[in-house]
Amino acid sequence: MNAAEQQLNDVRKLKRDGQVHGWLIHLLKVMVVVGLLLPTFALPTVWAEVVPDVVGLSQASAEAAITGAGLTVGTITNSSHASVPSGSVISQTPGAGTSVAAGSAVNLVVSTGPAPVTVPNVVGSPQASAEAAITGAGLTVGTITNSSHASVPSGSVISQTPGAGTSVAAGSAVNLVVSTGPAPAPSHRAGLTVGTITNSSHASVPSGSVISQTPGAGTSVAAGSAVNLVVSTGPAPVTVPNVVGSPQASAEAAITGAGLTVGTITNSSHASVPSGSVISQTPGAGASVAAGSAVNLVVSTGPAPVTVPNVVGSPQASAEAAITGAGLTVGAITNSSHASVPSGSVISQTPGAGTSVAAGSAVNLVVSTGPAPVTVPNVVGSPQASAEAAITGAGLTVGTITNSSHASVPSGSVISQTPGGIARGRGECGGGQCGEPGGIDGAGAGHGAECGGESAGRGTDRTHQCRPDGGDDHEQQSCLGALGECHQSNARGGDECGGGQCGEPGGIDGAGAGHRAECGGESAGVGRGGHYGGGLDGGDDHEQQSCLGALGECHQSIARGGGECGGGQCGEPGGIDGAGAGHVPNEWGQAAAQTALTNAGLKVGTITNSSHASVPSGNVISQTPGAGTSVAAGSAVNLVVSTGPAPVTVPNVVGSPQAAAQTALTNAGLKVGTITNSSHATVAAGRVISQNHRGGGRVWRRAVR
Repeated sequence: MNAAEQQLNDVRKLKRDGQVHGWLIHLLKVMVVVGLLLPTFALPTVWAEVVPDVVGLSQASAEAAITGAGLTVGTITNSSHASVPSGSVISQTPGAGTSVAAGSAVNLVVSTGPAPVTVPNVVGSPQASAEAAITGAGLTVGTITNSSHASVPSGSVISQTPGAGTSVAAGSAVNLVVSTGPAPAPSHRAGLTVGTITNSSHASVPSGSVISQTPGAGTSVAAGSAVNLVVSTGPAPVTVPNVVGSPQASAEAAITGAGLTVGTITNSSHASVPSGSVISQTPGAGASVAAGSAVNLVVSTGPAPVTVPNVVGSPQASAEAAITGAGLTVGAITNSSHASVPSGSVISQTPGAGTSVAAGSAVNLVVSTGPAPVTVPNVVGSPQASAEAAITGAGLTVGTITNSSHASVPSGSVISQTPGGIARGRGECGGGQCGEPGGIDGAGAGHGAECGGESAGRGTDRTHQCRPDGGDDHEQQSCLGALGECHQSNARGGDECGGGQCGEPGGIDGAGAGHRAECGGESAGVGRGGHYGGGLDGGDDHEQQSCLGALGECHQSIARGGGECGGGQCGEPGGIDGAGAGHVPNEWGQAAAQTALTNAGLKVGTITNSSHASVPSGNVISQTPGAGTSVAAGSAVNLVVSTGPAPVTVPNVVGSPQAAAQTALTNAGLKVGTITNSSHATVAAGRVISQNHRGGGRVWRRAVR
């Protein structure tokens, strides 16, 4: 049972006991229900950071640790402390280990060293009481000198150095002059009186001793005359010199030269004070202290070593902020593909996380460009299981599988694939048959070794030697070449066939293969089969295979004609998209489409232009009626022709973090081009300085650098 449910039960019990009014019951029920429901709502995620422990660190090191943890330095308060050295952190708020929101402030209290101590007044006190008061104030009892005094009782303090009320460093010495009582009067001085007594400091006369007298010794005066005295209070107070920032040797010379002594020397790291120079001093510069007092120094050992933060897996902008926040600099940034690290995030860093390095050192990063591109394998003609294994083995996934009939591809084998792989032709020579032109996506037509040739390369035609009748060599011309060439140029034969000339296979854009009359045939029209009579050599009927078929089929499957020779009839090579003669063709280029339509006995209807993301400019996007529809001769076919991709408005990413800029570009349908790193006086590290296409401009889909 959670706390809210417990509260509801408690309220019900109170109601049974008659202690709660009905309206209050309803109010409490609402509050409990809200308490039950609140945990189910998705609240905004606030990234928490753990506050580092900086107590005892120098101020500079503490600030670096705080910013390196993704937090900010808040209020800094100075305070004296008996044991924490000057410049080090006494306390922090929030405390170490507290979880706070990223960017929260951490307040610090920084030590100014031990608080100065006020010297107590012990003049006139018995020596034991005076010593107890001095040590009780955090000072030490210095030199004790005995001296006679006319009025101060024996054993009591005549004077002290430093004087009462002086501010000195804790542990400083207080020198005392203690009375031995009145001095015995010499017989020759009898009959004189003590006049005015004046106190004055003196470098060499001990405190409590007479510096001078008036009248001077040996002077003849009347009986009862007064003798005035100037009594020493010891050496005059000394002003402590300022030695902060000075090399240690120079600081010590200045202290001793001022009549003081060098006290305790403590070493500490510091972000800005050079090694060997003074960070702080106690007592501070300008303080008045007794001559011979000690001045304590804190001497720098140079910047504290910095711990390299862990930025692996972080976005580049966050990684750079963490590095500079830790007092380091961003070094070389190298881009590399990675299977699992997202694009724009850090793959590795040098030096590694946790390494101690000098402040200002460079941290080099390797930033991911995302997974490496994968080459699509060719699976056309493979059994489906083998094709799927090849695709997944290449690190790809099997997409939509569509089933379709095919004249020559066995059931269960792949007819075509998108995106395409590298396909190769194959063929056999024998009995008048020669070759199967190559598969999808620009693979050239080829013949196997049985035809005396080799597979045609991408985008090229090959001439192969083939013996259809087993007799003389017959020059056989590939009718396909490659998709690019099939679509762009005429692929023609010029072959001699037996007792005469045989054919010029059709040109581009879906022209069927044909033979001249000398071979007993007629040229095949675009998109419709011709009829061929007789054999190549005027003898027996010969089974003639069309090598091209149509452009549509050339692009989508193995293009072949089909037919048997018998009784003067020979086949109908396939039309566009495999449709026979008399069907509405499915064209690509506008000019070729219009030619194909008129050759099919149809006419061109309305032509509408429209942009399209993938159909090249000038090619047909769609047609009405659709391909394969049976219509009356002379019917109009309307076309929608592509003007190419629609222009895209380039987003303005100048000033944005690199990761955000890349996201904005890809979301706009553009791609990220070359990324160049450069220093800049005002643009923060990791942010975009400039882009090659200005924000708001319109371009076709391309890379923006």
